[in-house]
Amino acid sequence: MPRKPLILAAVIVALHLCEAATLGTTTAGSFLANLLEIFACGFAALMAFGASRRGRGLSRPFWLIVGAGIAMWGVANLGWMYYEVVLHTEPSTTSAVRFLFGLESVLIAMALFLDQDKDSSRVDAESALDFIQIGIVFFFIYLEFYYLPAHRLDDNSAFLREMRVENVEDALLTALCKVSTRPQRGRCATFCGLRRFSFSHCGRRNGSRLLRRKLCHLCGERR
Repeated sequence: MPRKPLILAAVIVALHLCEAATLGTTTAGSFLANLLEIFACGFAALMAFGASRRGRGLSRPFWLIVGAGIAMWGVANLGWMYYEVVLHTEPSTTSAVRFLFGLESVLIAMALFLDQDKDSSRVDAESALDFIQIGIVFFFIYLEFYYLPAHRLDDNSAFLREMRVENVEDALLTALCKVSTRPQRGRCATFCGLRRFSFSHCGRRNGSRLLRRKLCHLCGERR
């Protein structure tokens, strides 16, 4: 990877740590934290879209879909920032904002179902049907195991249940990464990279949310 993106990523992480240490869970701290996350998300999405434009064959739709997944996370984070900064609360347990965060995993799963054997820059009818099936599976996982039960749970129980559902989705996604990584010359490197990204990203995302919830409780506030 070029040095400049790594330096920018390090600067964003450093600013995030400084914000957490100085502003904590105040409104200003929440605004700055979300702003940094949205900026990082936008930068990552632009990098993915750029890779799609430069790529050939399978790499073009692959990076386009991955970029769309990252962008979707940024859109969800905008909604979360609105709740925190403007409404001074977190989204309700049944808010659409929480559902939008899960769409990132759906899109990454779709990218993994692209046919490596064809190495085509176009999405054929078979892949489109796979995408529809993936969307249906993830939607019913969310609906059955989180959305419907969340109506009768308190906020803390709903949060823990949401984490469990996300962990199941992340485990399925990591398993798909493992299955999709087949030794096919140069194309395998792309899927190997996504497997490492998916595994580390899932761990950081869940760890970050748990840490923030703990900090908010210590400060007498809720995220």
